[in-house]
Amino acid sequence: MDSGNLRDPRSQTDGVRREIAGHRRLTGERYDPTEVDRSHDRHRGDAVAFGGGTRDDVRAQKRDQYAQILREQAMLPRPYPQIAAAEIGGLLTKFSQSGALTRAGVSGIVENFGATLR
Repeated sequence: MDSGNLRDPRSQTDGVRREIAGHRRLTGERYDPTEVDRSHDRHRGDAVAFGGGTRDDVRAQKRDQYAQILREQAMLPRPYPQIAAAEIGGLLTKFSQSGALTRAGVSGIVENFGATLR
């Protein structure tokens, strides 16, 4: 059976296993795996205080910006389309109401005129 010039790499990896075991032993002695949890507990209050303060600061800043925009818009003249809609709408409403009164008055006159003709 032809191996195609392939060699068994296990002889080259024997030293790697020893290096990995040595690295684990070294890092296990240097670094405590529970340090992450202790650090989290130690700094949790700082993170909450920082986040809460920042959120409140951003809200206050946005509130002030929106209040300033509203003040500026309140001082501006109304846009022409809005003025036209309000004025024409009001005029049409008044005209339709006066037209209804006029029609009622005209129909009353016509009835009275018809009664006088009889």
